[in-house]
Amino acid sequence: MKMKKTMVIVAAFPLLLFLGCSTVQPQPDVARAYDERGRVDMAADNYGKGISDFTKAIEFDPDDAYSYMGRGLAYLKDGDREKADADFSKAASMDPDLKDVLKSLKGSGWQYLADGDNGSKCYLNANSVSSVGSGAISYVLRYDAQDDSYTMYNFELNCRTHQGRWQNIWPKYYSAWSEWESYGDNSFYEYVARKYCR
Repeated sequence: MKMKKTMVIVAAFPLLLFLGCSTVQPQPDVARAYDERGRVDMAADNYGKGISDFTKAIEFDPDDAYSYMGRGLAYLKDGDREKADADFSKAASMDPDLKDVLKSLKGSGWQYLADGDNGSKCYLNANSVSSVGSGAISYVLRYDAQDDSYTMYNFELNCRTHQGRWQNIWPKYYSAWSEWESYGDNSFYEYVARKYCR
């Protein structure tokens, strides 16, 4: 009789282990804290620590595309293009709204656009330029500051009305869109419009 009980317990162990593991739930609040730390690490040029923190964020919430995007950026800045592209592809597959932005991060394509304020430089990613319908285009710009930090923006430009709007995509994830604004002859909008509006 004792042997039968032992056999039942041994036979049921894999099932119990599976059921125990399947009850682990994502913890978005913990993931968000690691994600925030990853962004702080990136701002401090501590890319290895950023990779570690974004990886922890992914462990606590594997369905968060933005943590994959953050880790991809950390890998990119750390010089590991292959791992960066893998994370960008994963993020884009999880959130279709990220597809165009992440396409601009894969591979090269950054073109110097102009000098900005306080010694910053502005770059346009030519791979990101795409039509969004009704005479409008979308593209990604990156501003590199003198302290080697950078900010990326998603822009939309209406070629017919000569108006544009933007949203911050790094280091903040998708801020709200700005209001539509008219652009002047010497603006970044106008440069892109001359080159890409047809």
